[in-house]
Amino acid sequence: GSFPVLGALLSGLNNTELGWAKTHNTSLSVDFGFWKNRVNVSFNYYDNITKELLTNYDLAPSTGFATMVMNAGELQNKGFDASLNVIAVQDLRRQFFWTINANANCNRNKIRKLSDYLKKVNEEQMKSAAAPLPQYREGESTTTLYVVRSLGVDPVTGKEVYLKRDGTKTFVWSANDKVPVGDANPISGTVSTNINWKDFSCSLGFTYKYGGVVYNQTLVDKIENQNVAYNLDRRAGQGRWEKPGDVKPYVGFSPTGANTPASTRVIMDDNEIRFATMNVGYRLTGENFKFLRKANIDVLALNFTTNDIARISPIRMERGLDYPFARSYTFSLSFMFR
Repeated sequence: GSFPVLGALLSGLNNTELGWAKTHNTSLSVDFGFWKNRVNVSFNYYDNITKELLTNYDLAPSTGFATMVMNAGELQNKGFDASLNVIAVQDLRRQFFWTINANANCNRNKIRKLSDYLKKVNEEQMKSAAAPLPQYREGESTTTLYVVRSLGVDPVTGKEVYLKRDGTKTFVWSANDKVPVGDANPISGTVSTNINWKDFSCSLGFTYKYGGVVYNQTLVDKIENQNVAYNLDRRAGQGRWEKPGDVKPYVGFSPTGANTPASTRVIMDDNEIRFATMNVGYRLTGENFKFLRKANIDVLALNFTTNDIARISPIRMERGLDYPFARSYTFSLSFMFR
């Protein structure tokens, strides 16, 4: 018998207007050290412009293809990376050493030109009353949040008061009143320090971020929009409007949960300092301890490590909603025999 064989198979639709993505990169780097190289600084600035960005355009099922590659517009990325390394103390006689390391990075992008396709995406996502969806607008960042401005909860009615584009007040939320309220991409970095004194060692690590904004989903899901049949945040009972005259941050109570649309009432400054890690160690040597020599142990090393120790932030946001939050403690012993 014979079997039909396909001589060719289309992998995608042709786009005669498709052009190659082109990127123009500009960068400036500076590295220097002083105090006999005990202080070292590195700084890198960049400004990159990508033209004819490529994206996948969703197609109707009747075409036989899911997407088609097309040009989306023009995007500019600029920012910096910086690092600082310091040997604060270097005492050979006392065998004491202290080092400090810090870094920072920041990236800001701006849409310089937008395709008709992404303009259509904006129109659809602008209608959403849920958590802010990405918006793509010329002159703005791809991580800018667009929501309706809020004046808080009205003490008389317990309803949220919104600010329209023209500055007038209303109880009615409208997607047409959405405005840019901040960038979700903050400046971020780490700070760490290490201390070594003879056989003792200690290292601490911190992370930080500053200047961004975030939509606090916890306030919406766990306080206002949660059904009483499930677990509620204690703030659901303490901060809700109940009667005329109450000045409260959350709208009136609803047994089945409210339907809170996105507004600046739950947009918060994403500033944070986190005590991320700590490691403490100590070495006992057979040279200094007789009981180790008797056991033919040359070195006994003790080590303790823990993570996510503390967090300072203006945002009270639950962790572990989708995956359990865990703080770990590790203690270890290691031996080196003669």
